[in-house]
Amino acid sequence: MIAMRRSFYNVFISHAWHRSASYDGVVRLLNEQPRFRWRGYSFGGDRLLAGPDERLPTRTLKALIAGRLGRSNCPVLTASVYIDRRRCVQEEIDLAVEMHKPIVAVLALGQKRLPRRLHVYADHVAR
Repeated sequence: MIAMRRSFYNVFISHAWHRSASYDGVVRLLNEQPRFRWRGYSFGGDRLLAGPDERLPTRTLKALIAGRLGRSNCPVLTASVYIDRRRCVQEEIDLAVEMHKPIVAVLALGQKRLPRRLHVYADHVAR
């Protein structure tokens, strides 16, 4: 886990609009950390991002992500094999780099390699 200097963190969890097992796993991982308090800035139940990200114009998608990511201390991205093909995740990575936010990548159980873009940009990797 990251060396903690704050008492409270604002966290943007990528893929959160899917409410998948990987999202639940990241939440569990964060909640299990002693003395780690956090608030989520993910998209949760937002219907706008519930479907394929190609539905939104790039400018709209970028503005929505920037609004949430801008209020967070860091994005946490689940390192799925599809990450390099998802436009929304590419925007999250690009904006995090632009905003100088440290990127935390979480590898799924049994997964050995990071997707290419996360390998380049992740500041921390949780296994």
